[in-house]
Amino acid sequence: MILTKGDIVQATYEDRIIRARVMIASPNGRALVIAWDDGMMGGHVGMMPVFQLETGEYYSLIENKPIALVRVDA
Repeated sequence: MILTKGDIVQATYEDRIIRARVMIASPNGRALVIAWDDGMMGGHVGMMPVFQLETGEYYSLIENKPIALVRVDA
């Protein structure tokens, strides 16, 4: 799954699940910045830079913890 700018995703990070939007995406979709309106996730407030490993898993670039991203309909 390649995520692109403007996609709405369900983000699961630690014990929190939120809806977020992809604000910045690299051409190959492996480097993203997601943003949301609802407070904090881990040590992130309102946005999180993430990177997709070759295994397909996304990780927070700041905290180096996994985050699950699933595209949802707007």
